[in-house]
Amino acid sequence: QGATGATGPQPDGHYGSVYDTTTQSLVSTTAGLAINMNTTATNDGVRLSNSNHVVFDHPGVYNLTFSVQFANTGSQDHIAHLWLKYNGNDYSYSNSRVYVPKAQAGHDGYALATINFIGVAATAGDYVQVYWNSSDTDVYIKTYSATAGPPAVPATPGIILTAAQVQLLIKI
Repeated sequence: QGATGATGPQPDGHYGSVYDTTTQSLVSTTAGLAINMNTTATNDGVRLSNSNHVVFDHPGVYNLTFSVQFANTGSQDHIAHLWLKYNGNDYSYSNSRVYVPKAQAGHDGYALATINFIGVAATAGDYVQVYWNSSDTDVYIKTYSATAGPPAVPATPGIILTAAQVQLLIKI
């Protein structure tokens, strides 16, 4: 528990930031697939486990923000879906539909989806996962390499996820 102030207990400010450095393909259009992450940028009380579980070591209300870089090799536009699972179950009304344009002039179509969500970790050890699917396996999650420039540009992870505790859960 954090310090007690004029408005009561304050959150300890637990946080985590994770991302992935690989390209991820969709194996089926009929099932959701967890998005893997392989790198922890920074963390305190929010950690990565099992490649796709973002685990909360402290109960509380968390602000989740994630972005996913989609690409499309196909000759048709497609829709991708992104949603959250909480402790292995679909989180109601968390899906977002993303339009991913077709490839043109020898270049993949691409779309960047950025999602913000407020959620509750009821107990220590609760976790979320980001799931995805698309209307076609031509759509994939793309990591782009850094470019030397000019200008020099850092690599683009396929997914970046941050979680920051914004409120404690007080059990009475």
